[in-house]
Amino acid sequence: MSEDQIVWCIQYMNTCIYCRGTGPFTDEHAIPAGLGGDDRRFMLKELVCATCNTKVFSPLEAAFLRSSPVAVARMFSQSSGRRRGSKRNPPSIQAEQKSIITADGQVVEIELGATGRPIVLPQIHLTGGLNCSTHATDHDQLVAFLEALRGRLIDTVAVVAKGTHSSDRLIVTTFDLRNGNYEFSSTENAERPPNIYIWHSAMDPESQGRSALGPRIFGRSAGQIGMRLPAGFSKEQALTLFRKAAHQIKTSEAVSSDVHQPLVHVGSMRVDIFTQPRVLAKIGINLLAFSLGAEYVTRTDFTSVKNSIMHNDPQMGITPLERANTFAPMFVAVPENLHVFALVSVGGSIALITRLYGSIFDVVLLSQTVRQPPGDFPIFFTADYTSHQVEMLSLREFATKYPPLGRLRRY
Repeated sequence: MSEDQIVWCIQYMNTCIYCRGTGPFTDEHAIPAGLGGDDRRFMLKELVCATCNTKVFSPLEAAFLRSSPVAVARMFSQSSGRRRGSKRNPPSIQAEQKSIITADGQVVEIELGATGRPIVLPQIHLTGGLNCSTHATDHDQLVAFLEALRGRLIDTVAVVAKGTHSSDRLIVTTFDLRNGNYEFSSTENAERPPNIYIWHSAMDPESQGRSALGPRIFGRSAGQIGMRLPAGFSKEQALTLFRKAAHQIKTSEAVSSDVHQPLVHVGSMRVDIFTQPRVLAKIGINLLAFSLGAEYVTRTDFTSVKNSIMHNDPQMGITPLERANTFAPMFVAVPENLHVFALVSVGGSIALITRLYGSIFDVVLLSQTVRQPPGDFPIFFTADYTSHQVEMLSLREFATKYPPLGRLRRY
Protein backbone atom coordinates (compact mmCIF):
# COMPACT_ATOMS: atom_id res chain seq x y z
CA MET A 1 0.00 0.00 0.00
CA SER A 2 1.37 3.40 -0.99
CA GLU A 3 1.76 6.34 1.37
CA ASP A 4 -1.15 8.14 -0.31
CA GLN A 5 -3.40 5.12 0.19
CA ILE A 6 -2.44 4.90 3.86
CA VAL A 7 -3.28 8.59 4.35
CA TRP A 8 -6.61 8.07 2.58
CA CYS A 9 -7.48 5.09 4.78
CA ILE A 10 -6.80 7.11 7.92
CA GLN A 11 -8.83 10.13 6.76
CA TYR A 12 -11.74 8.65 4.82
CA MET A 13 -12.28 4.99 5.63
CA ASN A 14 -15.81 4.44 6.93
CA THR A 15 -16.93 7.94 5.99
CA CYS A 16 -19.59 9.06 3.51
CA ILE A 17 -18.14 9.88 0.09
CA TYR A 18 -20.39 12.95 -0.10
CA CYS A 19 -20.41 14.57 3.35
CA ARG A 20 -17.62 12.64 5.15
CA GLY A 21 -20.08 11.71 7.87
CA THR A 22 -19.41 8.56 9.86
CA GLY A 23 -22.78 6.90 9.26
CA PRO A 24 -24.95 5.02 9.74
CA PHE A 25 -24.79 3.98 6.09
CA THR A 26 -27.47 2.79 3.67
CA ASP A 27 -27.21 1.09 0.29
CA GLU A 28 -27.23 3.52 -2.63
CA HIS A 29 -28.20 2.61 -6.19
CA ALA A 30 -25.40 3.57 -8.56
CA ILE A 31 -28.14 4.53 -11.04
CA PRO A 32 -31.46 5.68 -9.52
CA ALA A 33 -33.97 2.89 -9.12
CA GLY A 34 -36.68 5.10 -10.62
CA LEU A 35 -34.76 5.17 -13.91
CA GLY A 36 -34.66 1.38 -13.98
CA GLY A 37 -31.37 1.08 -12.12
CA ASP A 38 -32.63 -1.08 -9.26
CA ASP A 39 -30.27 -3.89 -10.18
CA ARG A 40 -28.85 -5.18 -6.89
CA ARG A 41 -25.50 -5.93 -8.52
CA PHE A 42 -24.83 -2.20 -8.92
CA MET A 43 -25.06 -0.83 -5.39
CA LEU A 44 -22.77 1.35 -3.30
CA LYS A 45 -22.45 -0.28 0.12
CA GLU A 46 -21.05 1.45 3.21
CA LEU A 47 -20.21 4.52 1.10
CA VAL A 48 -23.24 6.83 1.42
CA CYS A 49 -24.71 7.80 4.79
CA ALA A 50 -28.39 7.59 5.65
CA THR A 51 -28.61 11.37 6.11
CA CYS A 52 -27.42 12.14 2.57
CA ASN A 53 -29.59 9.38 1.17
CA THR A 54 -32.86 10.29 2.84
CA LYS A 55 -32.62 14.06 3.35
CA VAL A 56 -30.84 15.09 0.15
CA PHE A 57 -30.93 12.38 -2.51
CA SER A 58 -34.46 11.04 -2.04
CA PRO A 59 -36.25 14.41 -2.49
CA LEU A 60 -33.77 15.41 -5.22
CA GLU A 61 -34.42 12.26 -7.24
CA ALA A 62 -38.17 12.51 -6.64
CA ALA A 63 -38.17 16.01 -8.14
CA PHE A 64 -36.07 14.79 -11.08
CA LEU A 65 -38.33 11.81 -11.78
CA ARG A 66 -41.64 13.65 -11.34
CA SER A 67 -41.06 17.37 -12.03
CA SER A 68 -38.48 17.74 -14.80
CA PRO A 69 -38.34 17.40 -18.60
CA VAL A 70 -37.16 13.83 -18.02
CA ALA A 71 -40.35 13.14 -16.02
CA VAL A 72 -42.52 13.56 -19.11
CA ALA A 73 -40.40 11.17 -21.18
CA ARG A 74 -40.34 8.72 -18.27
CA MET A 75 -44.12 8.80 -17.96
CA PHE A 76 -44.72 7.91 -21.61
CA SER A 77 -41.79 5.50 -22.07
CA GLN A 78 -41.37 3.54 -18.85
CA SER A 79 -44.19 1.25 -17.78
CA SER A 80 -43.04 0.69 -14.18
CA GLY A 81 -40.93 2.51 -11.60
CA ARG A 82 -38.85 1.19 -8.74
CA ARG A 83 -39.94 -1.88 -6.83
CA ARG A 84 -41.59 -1.21 -3.47
CA GLY A 85 -42.23 -4.49 -1.72
CA SER A 86 -43.76 -6.85 -4.24
CA LYS A 87 -45.12 -4.12 -6.52
CA ARG A 88 -43.82 -1.73 -9.13
CA ASN A 89 -45.97 1.36 -9.49
CA PRO A 90 -46.14 3.21 -12.82
CA PRO A 91 -44.18 6.48 -13.07
CA SER A 92 -46.09 9.64 -12.21
CA ILE A 93 -45.82 13.35 -12.90
CA GLN A 94 -46.03 15.80 -10.02
CA ALA A 95 -48.26 18.57 -11.34
CA GLU A 96 -51.07 20.61 -9.84
CA GLN A 97 -53.45 19.52 -12.58
CA LYS A 98 -53.59 16.64 -15.04
CA SER A 99 -56.56 16.76 -17.37
CA ILE A 100 -57.88 15.99 -20.82
CA ILE A 101 -59.64 18.53 -22.99
CA THR A 102 -62.64 17.21 -24.89
CA ALA A 103 -63.80 18.32 -28.33
CA ASP A 104 -66.41 20.63 -26.76
CA GLY A 105 -63.85 22.27 -24.43
CA GLN A 106 -64.65 20.33 -21.24
CA VAL A 107 -61.66 19.98 -18.91
CA VAL A 108 -61.86 16.52 -17.34
CA GLU A 109 -59.66 15.47 -14.41
CA ILE A 110 -57.46 12.43 -15.00
CA GLU A 111 -54.55 10.45 -13.64
CA LEU A 112 -51.86 9.11 -15.94
CA GLY A 113 -51.42 5.36 -15.92
CA ALA A 114 -48.70 3.18 -17.41
CA THR A 115 -46.96 4.73 -20.45
CA GLY A 116 -49.02 7.91 -20.04
CA ARG A 117 -52.44 6.34 -20.61
CA PRO A 118 -55.08 8.84 -19.37
CA ILE A 119 -57.46 7.42 -16.76
CA VAL A 120 -60.62 9.48 -16.28
CA LEU A 121 -61.38 10.10 -12.60
CA PRO A 122 -64.97 10.00 -11.31
CA GLN A 123 -66.21 13.59 -11.12
CA ILE A 124 -69.09 16.03 -11.14
CA HIS A 125 -69.01 19.28 -13.13
CA LEU A 126 -71.43 22.10 -12.33
CA THR A 127 -72.63 23.68 -15.54
CA GLY A 128 -75.12 26.23 -14.20
CA GLY A 129 -77.62 26.16 -11.35
CA LEU A 130 -78.17 22.52 -10.40
CA ASN A 131 -77.28 21.30 -13.87
CA CYS A 132 -74.27 19.03 -13.85
CA SER A 133 -72.39 16.48 -15.89
CA THR A 134 -70.58 13.40 -14.69
CA HIS A 135 -67.49 11.61 -15.98
CA ALA A 136 -65.88 8.33 -14.97
CA THR A 137 -64.08 5.34 -16.39
CA ASP A 138 -67.16 3.15 -15.79
CA HIS A 139 -70.53 3.13 -14.05
CA ASP A 140 -69.36 1.25 -10.94
CA GLN A 141 -66.55 3.74 -10.37
CA LEU A 142 -69.00 6.64 -10.59
CA VAL A 143 -71.46 4.99 -8.18
CA ALA A 144 -68.69 4.38 -5.61
CA PHE A 145 -67.58 8.01 -5.92
CA LEU A 146 -71.09 9.38 -5.38
CA GLU A 147 -71.50 7.27 -2.25
CA ALA A 148 -68.13 8.45 -0.92
CA LEU A 149 -68.98 12.07 -1.71
CA ARG A 150 -72.29 11.89 0.16
CA GLY A 151 -70.40 10.57 3.17
CA ARG A 152 -67.94 13.46 2.94
CA LEU A 153 -70.45 16.32 2.48
CA ILE A 154 -72.01 16.05 5.92
CA ASP A 155 -72.96 18.61 8.60
CA THR A 156 -69.37 19.83 8.95
CA VAL A 157 -66.86 19.77 6.07
CA ALA A 158 -63.14 20.43 6.31
CA VAL A 159 -61.50 21.89 3.20
CA VAL A 160 -57.70 21.72 3.05
CA ALA A 161 -55.41 23.79 0.82
CA LYS A 162 -51.73 24.60 0.58
CA GLY A 163 -50.48 27.82 2.13
CA THR A 164 -49.71 30.74 -0.14
CA HIS A 165 -45.95 30.42 0.48
CA SER A 166 -43.76 27.32 0.27
CA SER A 167 -42.92 27.63 3.98
CA ASP A 168 -46.60 27.82 5.00
CA ARG A 169 -48.35 24.89 6.57
CA LEU A 170 -51.68 23.57 5.35
CA ILE A 171 -54.74 25.79 5.69
CA VAL A 172 -57.78 23.95 7.06
CA THR A 173 -61.13 25.72 6.68
CA THR A 174 -64.31 24.25 8.13
CA PHE A 175 -67.87 24.88 6.93
CA ASP A 176 -71.10 24.05 8.78
CA LEU A 177 -74.39 23.12 7.11
CA ARG A 178 -77.19 25.49 8.14
CA ASN A 179 -80.65 25.42 6.56
CA GLY A 180 -79.34 23.47 3.57
CA ASN A 181 -76.41 25.79 2.85
CA TYR A 182 -72.79 25.63 3.94
CA GLU A 183 -71.46 28.60 5.89
CA PHE A 184 -67.94 29.47 6.97
CA SER A 185 -67.06 28.31 10.48
CA SER A 186 -63.32 28.62 11.13
CA THR A 187 -59.86 28.47 9.60
CA GLU A 188 -56.49 27.39 11.00
CA ASN A 189 -53.01 26.31 10.01
CA ALA A 190 -52.06 22.66 10.48
CA GLU A 191 -49.12 20.35 9.89
CA ARG A 192 -51.39 17.56 8.70
CA PRO A 193 -54.91 17.39 7.30
CA PRO A 194 -57.76 15.99 9.42
CA ASN A 195 -58.89 12.41 8.89
CA ILE A 196 -61.81 13.43 6.66
CA TYR A 197 -61.44 16.38 4.30
CA ILE A 198 -61.78 17.71 0.76
CA TRP A 199 -58.64 19.01 -0.93
CA HIS A 200 -59.00 22.35 -2.70
CA SER A 201 -56.56 23.44 -5.37
CA ALA A 202 -56.64 26.33 -7.78
CA MET A 203 -57.45 25.84 -11.42
CA ASP A 204 -54.58 25.95 -13.84
CA PRO A 205 -54.32 29.57 -15.15
CA GLU A 206 -54.09 28.26 -18.73
CA SER A 207 -57.58 26.77 -18.34
CA GLN A 208 -59.28 29.74 -16.72
CA GLY A 209 -60.58 31.22 -19.97
CA ARG A 210 -62.38 28.13 -21.24
CA SER A 211 -66.10 28.75 -21.67
CA ALA A 212 -66.98 25.18 -20.62
CA LEU A 213 -64.96 25.44 -17.42
CA GLY A 214 -66.94 25.23 -14.19
CA PRO A 215 -66.58 24.06 -10.61
CA ARG A 216 -65.76 20.38 -10.34
CA ILE A 217 -65.24 17.79 -7.64
CA PHE A 218 -63.49 14.48 -8.27
CA GLY A 219 -62.17 11.36 -6.60
CA ARG A 220 -58.58 10.16 -6.88
CA SER A 221 -57.61 6.50 -7.08
CA ALA A 222 -56.04 6.66 -3.59
CA GLY A 223 -59.38 7.77 -2.09
CA GLN A 224 -58.77 11.53 -1.78
CA ILE A 225 -61.53 13.86 -2.96
CA GLY A 226 -60.44 17.06 -4.68
CA MET A 227 -62.22 20.22 -5.70
CA ARG A 228 -61.34 22.95 -8.21
CA LEU A 229 -63.19 26.25 -8.46
CA PRO A 230 -62.95 29.04 -11.02
CA ALA A 231 -62.01 32.52 -9.83
CA GLY A 232 -64.80 34.22 -7.91
CA PHE A 233 -66.66 31.01 -7.04
CA SER A 234 -66.86 30.65 -3.25
CA LYS A 235 -66.22 27.40 -1.42
CA GLU A 236 -69.52 27.80 0.48
CA GLN A 237 -71.49 28.01 -2.76
CA ALA A 238 -69.60 25.13 -4.37
CA LEU A 239 -69.99 22.77 -1.40
CA THR A 240 -73.72 23.52 -1.21
CA LEU A 241 -74.26 22.82 -4.91
CA PHE A 242 -72.07 19.70 -4.90
CA ARG A 243 -74.01 18.31 -1.94
CA LYS A 244 -77.34 18.88 -3.69
CA ALA A 245 -76.04 17.37 -6.92
CA ALA A 246 -74.59 14.31 -5.16
CA HIS A 247 -77.93 13.59 -3.47
CA GLN A 248 -80.05 14.27 -6.56
CA ILE A 249 -78.07 12.00 -8.89
CA LYS A 250 -79.59 8.53 -8.64
CA THR A 251 -76.91 5.86 -8.63
CA SER A 252 -79.20 3.51 -10.54
CA GLU A 253 -79.44 6.05 -13.36
CA ALA A 254 -75.93 7.55 -13.15
CA VAL A 255 -74.22 7.66 -16.51
CA SER A 256 -70.46 7.80 -16.91
CA SER A 257 -69.39 9.87 -19.89
CA ASP A 258 -66.10 8.55 -21.25
CA VAL A 259 -63.88 10.62 -23.52
CA HIS A 260 -62.43 9.51 -26.85
CA GLN A 261 -59.23 10.80 -28.47
CA PRO A 262 -58.56 13.45 -25.81
CA LEU A 263 -55.87 16.11 -25.70
CA VAL A 264 -53.84 15.54 -22.52
CA HIS A 265 -52.91 18.65 -20.53
CA VAL A 266 -50.42 18.76 -17.66
CA GLY A 267 -50.54 22.10 -15.87
CA SER A 268 -48.55 23.94 -13.20
CA MET A 269 -45.54 21.64 -13.05
CA ARG A 270 -42.86 23.34 -10.98
CA VAL A 271 -39.41 22.69 -12.45
CA ASP A 272 -36.07 23.58 -10.87
CA ILE A 273 -33.66 23.82 -13.82
CA PHE A 274 -30.72 22.75 -11.62
CA THR A 275 -32.34 19.49 -10.48
CA GLN A 276 -31.40 17.58 -13.62
CA PRO A 277 -27.67 18.42 -13.67
CA ARG A 278 -27.43 17.75 -9.92
CA VAL A 279 -28.92 14.27 -10.34
CA LEU A 280 -26.76 13.48 -13.36
CA ALA A 281 -23.66 14.64 -11.47
CA LYS A 282 -24.60 12.36 -8.57
CA ILE A 283 -24.96 9.45 -10.97
CA GLY A 284 -21.49 10.30 -12.33
CA ILE A 285 -19.91 10.30 -8.85
CA ASN A 286 -21.74 7.07 -7.97
CA LEU A 287 -20.52 5.32 -11.11
CA LEU A 288 -16.96 6.51 -10.51
CA ALA A 289 -17.13 5.15 -6.96
CA PHE A 290 -18.57 1.86 -8.18
CA SER A 291 -16.01 1.34 -10.95
CA LEU A 292 -12.87 2.99 -9.48
CA GLY A 293 -13.48 2.82 -5.75
CA ALA A 294 -14.22 5.25 -2.92
CA GLU A 295 -10.61 6.44 -2.76
CA TYR A 296 -10.87 7.99 -6.21
CA VAL A 297 -14.03 10.07 -5.62
CA THR A 298 -12.93 11.36 -2.19
CA ARG A 299 -10.15 13.35 -3.83
CA THR A 300 -10.44 17.12 -3.50
CA ASP A 301 -10.83 17.30 -7.29
CA PHE A 302 -14.49 16.31 -6.82
CA THR A 303 -15.25 18.53 -3.82
CA SER A 304 -16.78 21.30 -5.93
CA VAL A 305 -19.22 19.11 -7.82
CA LYS A 306 -20.25 17.28 -4.64
CA ASN A 307 -20.98 20.61 -2.96
CA SER A 308 -23.17 21.48 -5.93
CA ILE A 309 -25.05 18.21 -5.63
CA MET A 310 -25.56 18.59 -1.90
CA HIS A 311 -26.34 22.30 -1.66
CA ASN A 312 -27.98 23.21 -5.00
CA ASP A 313 -25.33 25.75 -5.93
CA PRO A 314 -24.86 25.65 -9.73
CA GLN A 315 -21.76 27.85 -9.46
CA MET A 316 -19.83 25.19 -7.58
CA GLY A 317 -18.87 22.72 -10.26
CA ILE A 318 -21.81 21.41 -12.28
CA THR A 319 -21.40 22.55 -15.87
CA PRO A 320 -23.82 21.13 -18.46
CA LEU A 321 -21.86 21.33 -21.71
CA GLU A 322 -23.48 22.77 -24.83
CA ARG A 323 -24.53 20.76 -27.87
CA ALA A 324 -24.75 17.49 -25.95
CA ASN A 325 -26.65 15.93 -28.84
CA THR A 326 -23.43 16.00 -30.87
CA PHE A 327 -22.68 12.76 -29.01
CA ALA A 328 -25.75 11.11 -30.58
CA PRO A 329 -23.70 9.17 -33.19
CA MET A 330 -21.89 7.44 -30.31
CA PHE A 331 -25.18 5.86 -29.18
CA VAL A 332 -26.98 5.41 -32.52
CA ALA A 333 -27.04 1.60 -32.30
CA VAL A 334 -28.13 1.46 -28.66
CA PRO A 335 -31.81 0.43 -28.34
CA GLU A 336 -34.14 3.17 -27.10
CA ASN A 337 -35.10 1.13 -24.03
CA LEU A 338 -31.56 1.51 -22.70
CA HIS A 339 -30.28 4.55 -20.82
CA VAL A 340 -26.59 5.13 -21.53
CA PHE A 341 -24.06 6.61 -19.10
CA ALA A 342 -20.49 7.13 -20.34
CA LEU A 343 -17.66 8.23 -18.04
CA VAL A 344 -15.07 9.94 -20.23
CA SER A 345 -11.74 11.65 -19.56
CA VAL A 346 -10.39 14.48 -21.69
CA GLY A 347 -7.04 15.89 -20.61
CA GLY A 348 -7.44 16.86 -16.96
CA SER A 349 -11.25 16.78 -17.06
CA ILE A 350 -13.70 14.00 -16.42
CA ALA A 351 -17.34 14.09 -17.49
CA LEU A 352 -20.49 12.01 -17.69
CA ILE A 353 -22.27 11.76 -21.05
CA THR A 354 -25.86 10.54 -20.81
CA ARG A 355 -28.68 9.53 -23.11
CA LEU A 356 -32.04 9.01 -21.42
CA TYR A 357 -35.17 7.57 -23.00
CA GLY A 358 -33.57 7.39 -26.42
CA SER A 359 -33.37 11.11 -27.11
CA ILE A 360 -32.45 13.22 -24.04
CA PHE A 361 -28.72 13.95 -24.20
CA ASP A 362 -26.70 15.75 -21.56
CA VAL A 363 -23.08 16.15 -20.51
CA VAL A 364 -22.08 17.05 -16.96
CA LEU A 365 -18.54 18.02 -16.03
CA LEU A 366 -17.44 16.27 -12.84
CA SER A 367 -13.93 17.70 -12.47
CA GLN A 368 -11.47 19.84 -14.42
CA THR A 369 -8.43 19.03 -12.30
CA VAL A 370 -8.46 15.27 -11.78
CA ARG A 371 -5.53 13.18 -12.92
CA GLN A 372 -5.96 10.47 -15.56
CA PRO A 373 -8.26 7.80 -14.10
CA PRO A 374 -6.69 4.40 -13.46
CA GLY A 375 -7.55 1.43 -15.67
CA ASP A 376 -9.42 1.34 -18.95
CA PHE A 377 -11.34 4.50 -19.87
CA PRO A 378 -13.98 5.44 -20.95
CA ILE A 379 -16.45 3.23 -19.06
CA PHE A 380 -20.01 2.68 -20.28
CA PHE A 381 -23.11 1.69 -18.34
CA THR A 382 -26.49 0.84 -19.80
CA ALA A 383 -29.73 0.58 -17.79
CA ASP A 384 -32.70 -1.21 -19.33
CA TYR A 385 -35.70 0.61 -17.89
CA THR A 386 -38.07 -2.15 -19.11
CA SER A 387 -36.30 -5.06 -17.39
CA HIS A 388 -34.45 -3.02 -14.70
CA GLN A 389 -31.07 -4.51 -15.60
CA VAL A 390 -27.73 -2.66 -15.64
CA GLU A 391 -24.62 -3.58 -17.64
CA MET A 392 -21.07 -2.23 -17.38
CA LEU A 393 -18.97 -2.20 -20.59
CA SER A 394 -15.47 -1.27 -21.64
CA LEU A 395 -14.89 0.85 -24.75
CA ARG A 396 -14.18 -2.24 -26.83
CA GLU A 397 -17.20 -4.10 -25.49
CA PHE A 398 -19.47 -1.15 -26.08
CA ALA A 399 -18.25 -0.51 -29.63
CA THR A 400 -18.59 -4.19 -30.49
CA LYS A 401 -22.10 -4.53 -29.08
CA TYR A 402 -23.37 -1.14 -30.25
CA PRO A 403 -21.32 -0.03 -33.30
CA PRO A 404 -21.26 3.79 -33.41
CA LEU A 405 -21.91 5.91 -36.48
CA GLY A 406 -18.37 6.55 -37.61
CA ARG A 407 -15.29 5.80 -35.58
CA LEU A 408 -15.64 5.83 -31.81
CA ARG A 409 -12.64 7.70 -30.48
CA ARG A 410 -10.98 7.00 -27.15
CA TYR A 411 -11.63 9.78 -24.61
